[in-house]
Amino acid sequence: MRVDIGKQLAFDLTDADIVALAHHRAVHDHVWYIGLRNILMDSHASCKRETYGDDEVTWRNNSKAMAEKKLAAMLAGEIRSNSSGPRVSSLSPIDAEARRLARVAVISAAKAKGVTDKEKIAAAIAKYAAKPETIATATANVEAAKALVTDDIDL
Repeated sequence: MRVDIGKQLAFDLTDADIVALAHHRAVHDHVWYIGLRNILMDSHASCKRETYGDDEVTWRNNSKAMAEKKLAAMLAGEIRSNSSGPRVSSLSPIDAEARRLARVAVISAAKAKGVTDKEKIAAAIAKYAAKPETIATATANVEAAKALVTDDIDL
């Protein structure tokens, strides 16, 4: 496990190192406490005091709600939680698939040509996604995905 500690400094811990740290109960508990505390503190950092004026109760309640949401997500096995609800694309399924196809094609071509300009790549993706051939392929992919039968999956 690589642990970056800032200032371009890092430690590469082996499995044996991790086992050794976990073996010492006080160290184990401290690492868990600090790690969980930092994650939960980060989860409500965007809830700024200034936004609520004199309403300290609402500020604290909203901060706590954000931290509770993060903890619930972690308890459910999720690494990320979104304070504004689930992420939903504003694109139609066909447009989303066309963008996906365009990203694959353009990023591959950009790497091959050594292009790193993010704005140029983004413009190329938008242009490629709008091509009739890309939209036709995206439409076919979306239709094919709808036609998949999932009743026979043994879970």
